[in-house]
Amino acid sequence: MGNLFPITTMESATLSQLDIVVVGQLFKEGDNGTLRNTYNREIEQHPDINQTLGTKLKNLHLEIKQQKLPIQNIRTAPITITSILMRKSSNISITHKKRSGEILTGKLKTAPAYNTRIRDNIFVPDKNTFNNAYKVLNLPP
Repeated sequence: MGNLFPITTMESATLSQLDIVVVGQLFKEGDNGTLRNTYNREIEQHPDINQTLGTKLKNLHLEIKQQKLPIQNIRTAPITITSILMRKSSNISITHKKRSGEILTGKLKTAPAYNTRIRDNIFVPDKNTFNNAYKVLNLPP
């Protein structure tokens, strides 16, 4: 809904400073922990919220309310690498496997076959030549 109610950089900084970071904070909290459909007027009464930002927040609340979404009390959590990975659409195991592979590949000083060929008494050129030939495999076709 950012196109309907564009919030400027300054307004975003104000909301962040006031720790207003999720749309659930626009709704009043009920007794049983769920959110009620009523607008949280405490937000607009804050001295740092100007009239324009207050109107945008009210309109955003009305638009969400009209969609008749199931309202649940969602608390904010600190942004961490784990929370970002958990929100991604891809599988976290695959992401971890790819990242671990990249780290191990980065630790290789010489191609894996170099030491194997030396062990098996197969002729090998010097390390630099062998590594340059090995890197050719990673070039795009």
